[in-house]
Amino acid sequence: MQAYPEWLKYHLPTVARCNHIDEFKNSEQGYMLFSGEGYPSIIDHISNAVEDVKYALADYLFIILDSDEDSIEVRRERIQEIIDELDIPTRLKVVIVVQNRCFETLLLGNKQAVPRRAQSEPLISFYRYFNAFYTDPEQLGNFEDDYTHSQFHAKYAKTAIRDKGFIYSKTRCSSIANAQYFENICQRYHDDGDLKSLSPLIDELELISKRFNN
Repeated sequence: MQAYPEWLKYHLPTVARCNHIDEFKNSEQGYMLFSGEGYPSIIDHISNAVEDVKYALADYLFIILDSDEDSIEVRRERIQEIIDELDIPTRLKVVIVVQNRCFETLLLGNKQAVPRRAQSEPLISFYRYFNAFYTDPEQLGNFEDDYTHSQFHAKYAKTAIRDKGFIYSKTRCSSIANAQYFENICQRYHDDGDLKSLSPLIDELELISKRFNN
């Protein structure tokens, strides 16, 4: 919720964030963010979100969640099942984005934010196990049985970002909450073919951006 408003500025720099549904409904262009409080809690919020954006005559609804220990396909199918049961107006395009493992996995996709070579432990050990600078972060495993994928990816990202001289945590996001960070992630997606779970988000944002620029 801290990063995405800043990341959206990369593709949609002139589109303002609305804080209330009435403000959004009365705006010529804008967007709103709803927190689903993670999975599975997000399931309970989808129908209300659809009703809100229907009321506001929105064009898009992006549903973004992590896959965690599930596969992308399993989580996407679960969300799609819910969407299929709802009355979706023709004008509303629903885009489901299942981030492969977690948000921190995506953070490792910015090559400017992680070191090419590790300089200290535990990052040296992490890099021996898997070097996210050179290899698609979405292929990163969980290192030890004591971790889930998301737990290890979060630890890896925090450690790698700190090695570059920055601080990241769930509550301290300023180092990653900027349009440049997302631009670098998008560049890796295009140049290296990595981070394919972001394809629905990046591809759709680029199409929307073209609409605003035409």
